[in-house]
Amino acid sequence: SSANSEVPAPVSRASGSAFEGKTAVAIAAGIGHSLALCSDGTVLAWGDNTYGQLGTNTTVGSNIPVAVNMASGVSALHGKNVVAIAAGGYHSLATCSDGTLVAWGANWYGELGDETTTHRPCPVVVNSTLAGSSLLGRTVVGIAAGEYHSLAKCSDGTIATWGWNGSGQLGDGSSAQRLIPVPVSTTAMGTEERFAMVVSGSTSGHTMALVAASPQPFPVVAVEAQGDSPLSNGV
Repeated sequence: SSANSEVPAPVSRASGSAFEGKTAVAIAAGIGHSLALCSDGTVLAWGDNTYGQLGTNTTVGSNIPVAVNMASGVSALHGKNVVAIAAGGYHSLATCSDGTLVAWGANWYGELGDETTTHRPCPVVVNSTLAGSSLLGRTVVGIAAGEYHSLAKCSDGTIATWGWNGSGQLGDGSSAQRLIPVPVSTTAMGTEERFAMVVSGSTSGHTMALVAASPQPFPVVAVEAQGDSPLSNGV
């Protein structure tokens, strides 16, 4: 329904709901839409869809869960297994087991990272191949979304950001919007420090990151042989 509720209400799993027979393992919420990642690697969405944020290749909203489009030749999620999701104000993000990062929905400021400002009602790939993309050659291990910007934490401890930057939320030392991922500045960090986590919120115009020191290598201790006597275990 579209009725407000003052107590928790179960998301529909009735016949006709794409949630029927599935198990949710992760969730995310935008300003007017919701996402659920299922154990089979598919993504469900429901709510407002004015800008295609449900990823169904339409702009028709739904008050029950619908499947994010994974059709061949239409969706960047075709043949993919989704492992993480995030919801911005009016857009959505997902990472796949093969490292692909995709986005869909509103794209006023380049928050989809596909080098355009065109709204996308179906998943498209966030650009990681252009020479100017800070995702080039990197592996994404975490994602987050603000109201009009997107973020990716990479395995090497760097963070990439794109989209609206009017308040400096991309952290690249400017206030210019970015249509493809750019690196967050590390000038305030120590030489051994790396980004460990990044977060934002669906109505947020700012970003937060957790910084940690790089793990130290395990020390190697030399052991001198003491004659030819075997150890107590016979080795």
